[in-house]
Amino acid sequence: MIQDQQKRETEIKDRLEALENLIRTEDTEEEERILLEELDSLWRDEEKMWRQRSRIQWLAEGDRNTKFFHSTTVLRQHFNRIVGLKNERGTWIKRPLDLANHIKGFYQNLFSGRSMDFDGHLLQGFPQLVSQEMNDILCRPVTNGEIKQAVFSLGPHKSPGPDGFSGQFYRNYWGSIEDNFCEEVESFFMESSLPSGWNDTHIALIPKISSPEMISQFRPISCCNFKYKVISKIMASRLKPIIPELVSDMQAAFTGGRVIQDNIIIVHEVLHHLKNRRQGKKYDMMLKMDMRKAYDLVDWECLTSLLQAYGFNQTWCDWIMECVRTVRFSILINGGPKEFFTPSRGIRQGDPISPFLFILMANALSFLLDKETSQGAIHGLKLKPSCPRLSHCLFADDTVNFGEASLEEATKIMSIINGYSYITGQEVNLEKSSIFFSKNTPDSLRTQIAAHIGFPPTITHD
Repeated sequence: MIQDQQKRETEIKDRLEALENLIRTEDTEEEERILLEELDSLWRDEEKMWRQRSRIQWLAEGDRNTKFFHSTTVLRQHFNRIVGLKNERGTWIKRPLDLANHIKGFYQNLFSGRSMDFDGHLLQGFPQLVSQEMNDILCRPVTNGEIKQAVFSLGPHKSPGPDGFSGQFYRNYWGSIEDNFCEEVESFFMESSLPSGWNDTHIALIPKISSPEMISQFRPISCCNFKYKVISKIMASRLKPIIPELVSDMQAAFTGGRVIQDNIIIVHEVLHHLKNRRQGKKYDMMLKMDMRKAYDLVDWECLTSLLQAYGFNQTWCDWIMECVRTVRFSILINGGPKEFFTPSRGIRQGDPISPFLFILMANALSFLLDKETSQGAIHGLKLKPSCPRLSHCLFADDTVNFGEASLEEATKIMSIINGYSYITGQEVNLEKSSIFFSKNTPDSLRTQIAAHIGFPPTITHD
């Protein structure tokens, strides 16, 4: 049976190769689609067989450089192959050309910014936290040692960008390329300009679920050119030490000296409090907000204005925005790159500087919530009389808000969230957001609040 399957795979691959050399017509595209579907089915059957076999061999074979290990890698690539997708109307798209156009159109639309001027009135009073000393550290001249450290700290085996050079290449030939490469990197920091092609980026589509049917069920991961990542890594390494001085104590992600488990413990304590508040006329709630495609929707004008509001000097802002604005994307579809397009919003997952840029932007939400809490517009929640008042916790792109369970409080919190979303480009994913109430909250009030803010049905604690 295995021999027959392998023979059929070979026949299909030979025919697909022959079709590549023919003029593209509807007939050839339809034949290619049918062959790809059959090949995908054969690969899935083969994967099941190898999965069963792996239970026997994995402990013995491990990660050694064996035929079995390479087979596992190849099968993973086969499993991630996109044969067809449903469009927004639920119609299947399977012709390769139509499929490629559908995927590219989705991401061109996703990375297209809003045609509006940035309105920063909500950020009035935003504290200027970056000192002159911090700016001097961030914008100091780059050295060959700093460049080498960035080269050797980046993963050598990460997927390369469009130029095809991995980190391992730079490590292996560092002695030969060091002078020229360092000169090019230094040129960026002197002129605030990236050489042509350095910021070209492949987008790899990683399935979020086992059998995705919609393009939205894939996660776009950016495969940047390694030489660009060296520049980004240098800036990220300079920025990282001062991040804790710039962002709220309620932000736990990507912040040195803090662990995300601290915020998880706070949320668990609040849930315990909600579950055990069974009496009284004071009702409490917790809102968990999920932001839709958070990195992809970052508004560039807002990011620029926020960097300036923090007090970053013009040189640092120019470096950051040169890295953000000059990107060109090419989507990898079944391993093959498509034509490049230029985005007008978003930051890249896979770019070393992106997590820090995102939490700097998300800190604006902390500022807005803290301001309204200090003015009494939001009451927040106190676990005990001796405890500080809690208004929110941040987990990178997820936000958890605490407050009194009332229409007024829910309206105010959502007003702040919507204002933040408006200026930053972020969008709340209502389907993945949740609302929790204290045990003593009447069902009628739960329903009223959830309906008012558009959240899914409330969760009741047992």
